[in-house]
Amino acid sequence: MRPGIVLLLFLLSTGNSFAEEADYVVPTLSPLKYSSGSCEQYACFEGVITLNGSLIIGKEEDHRLRIVFVPDSKTRLLLPYHKGNGPVTEILVKDKTKQVLSLLPEGQRERIRVGEVPGVQFQATIVATEYQATAECDHWYYIIGAVVRIEKITKPIPIQAKVASRGCG
Repeated sequence: MRPGIVLLLFLLSTGNSFAEEADYVVPTLSPLKYSSGSCEQYACFEGVITLNGSLIIGKEEDHRLRIVFVPDSKTRLLLPYHKGNGPVTEILVKDKTKQVLSLLPEGQRERIRVGEVPGVQFQATIVATEYQATAECDHWYYIIGAVVRIEKITKPIPIQAKVASRGCG
């Protein structure tokens, strides 16, 4: 059998590398535990976790709103991460986006949408029960899955830089 075919068969037989528990560091104090549940393209972690840090809402180049959570140093110590990537520096918020956007002052969302301001940032606390990790185009993404509660701690302030999109382009 040719070496290329053997390699292809090996890769197909090993399954999705995103969901291998051994590939992740789960800090001892983390309330999150690896879950092999229904995640096919993600590594899933379940448990109730309170995240503190900065919530950034901005517009990407394709005009979609992007919601990113930057955990503070204490929260970062609780988050699972891929061994080859190092500790988490940002997490995408995909759940309860309407609730997150409702934290913005009247008119602020529209100002972001039309480009008057690139985005806003504020301190927040998020309570979540699901956390995910995946890779796309050689970049690791961490995602807050099931959001239970979001609390705004400080008033949103405009940011000057555009919110970076880490797509494949």
